[in-house]
Amino acid sequence: MSIFRVPVSRYKQFTNIPKFFGTRRFTQRTVRAVSDFIDFKHDKTLFKTEAYNITQAVTRMVENIIIQSSEKDPRFKIRSLQLIGSMYEETKISVPNEFDFFAVFDYDVIGERIFGLEPGCRPGFTKIRVKEISKEWLDCCQGLYLSPHICMRKFESLLPSQIADIEPITTPSGTLHGWKRRKRTFDLYWKDADGSKIDIAVDIMPAFPVIYRDLPTTLREACTDTRMHEIGPNQACFLIPRSCEHYYEGKCWHNSFAHAESELIRKMDAGKKKCHRVLKKLFTDDLMGKSGFLTSYALKSAIMYKSKKEFNNEIDFLLYIFVHFAKCFDQTCMPTYFLTKTNVWKNIIEHRTQNIWDTKFLYDYHVKRQIIERIDKDELKDPSCFPAWNVAVILEFWRRMMILFIVLFCRAESSMALDFAFSLINDIHSKSNQFYMERLKDWEINWLVAAPQFDVMTLRKNHRKVIIALDIPVYTELVDELHKYKLLDMEALNSLILNNQYEFEAGNKVDVHRHSNVYMPYTSACKSDNLLLRQVYTNR
Repeated sequence: MSIFRVPVSRYKQFTNIPKFFGTRRFTQRTVRAVSDFIDFKHDKTLFKTEAYNITQAVTRMVENIIIQSSEKDPRFKIRSLQLIGSMYEETKISVPNEFDFFAVFDYDVIGERIFGLEPGCRPGFTKIRVKEISKEWLDCCQGLYLSPHICMRKFESLLPSQIADIEPITTPSGTLHGWKRRKRTFDLYWKDADGSKIDIAVDIMPAFPVIYRDLPTTLREACTDTRMHEIGPNQACFLIPRSCEHYYEGKCWHNSFAHAESELIRKMDAGKKKCHRVLKKLFTDDLMGKSGFLTSYALKSAIMYKSKKEFNNEIDFLLYIFVHFAKCFDQTCMPTYFLTKTNVWKNIIEHRTQNIWDTKFLYDYHVKRQIIERIDKDELKDPSCFPAWNVAVILEFWRRMMILFIVLFCRAESSMALDFAFSLINDIHSKSNQFYMERLKDWEINWLVAAPQFDVMTLRKNHRKVIIALDIPVYTELVDELHKYKLLDMEALNSLILNNQYEFEAGNKVDVHRHSNVYMPYTSACKSDNLLLRQVYTNR
């Protein structure tokens, strides 16, 4: 028996729930409280306007723009547009205002003899080698390889600079108008028949289609083979011009499984999609929307791992997601579903780590003093270690937040209590931001953020006991506030934080103990390869 199967358009409260359900055991009161909370929150995620006509109008307008523009250069001729992302998956929340498309090239990179596919500098990337017999693509090459950056610029140059004068598309429920273009993003707006307006952003990503089973074995992984075959034998992946580096030296094309991911999420039953939308509301909108670690894609990655597992109720499904996140924060990595050797959080850790909530620095002498007292001074002589400690503390904070959610839901007495708990978290969030923002003015007291993921992973591995024992003031303040209103089981909370497991009175045993990492950071990249070559030639 799978999770409650309910039509997407209607969600009702569930009654007559037996005392024990699913693979974990919960009291009837807890199951009902969580179910009511999900129903209440889910109502806020539903569209207040009709979405079908908007989707059809956006697709039609973008097709007219892209396909006609691409005919200027036969190499970049677009065969079709493929809708991906939350609008296709039926998990978009609140407003149908964001659309993502693959602009699929009418070109067979495997069948064409002028191209050869080679492994990229790291898992998840591929190099497209252009053979010497071809002169057609010479102006798009970087050395012997097709450059993703040059191809992206040429594709963007084909698009119209102005779209405001494009003929509007009228439907029975409203009219879609063009507005402006930002590189490969189109800004449109929709006017309902009643006069209300919705601003719409459409992201276009050019892509070479590849039937996954036709890829050379050197470009495939065993787990990816299995998961792609489960979706369909002729399932396609795409090579998109998103390089392994943020610099123009990168030669690698990203292996995107976005369409396969969307198919997997779209095929989930209505109950799981309902929980998905509620978690997206909580993670990316209500409370923690600006945390780089709780993005909608990170949430989708976690849900894909549990998409085929059967659950009897919402709380069972939610706990699996929270436990998955807690383990990933402990491991310093969240592997993607189709490419387990890639880390969803790599760029966040190494380039744009946000603070505990959404300020840009972690300021807390209390935490820093604890680290200095417990770590050998020789290890702290190098100032470069502090960015890694900063990221490690932030990851520990979010691990504890997932544990906090587990305890709140496992001991929920009513939906009102859960809603009140999340409102308290929101209040603490706002106060913490104000506290940190006031201290951002003094740059000398701020730690640097962002560090190589390998350094962070090694630090968390070597100093796990120290990190687990840290008192993080923002978290402590939050826990004290929730405990004051008797919303927390402190014994369960402390046991899960310190010992990684706890058995609740109802017989529900939760284990957040980390397993061995399936992901190891790769230090090689096209940029580093180029720098190495330059050094070699310089020495000569």
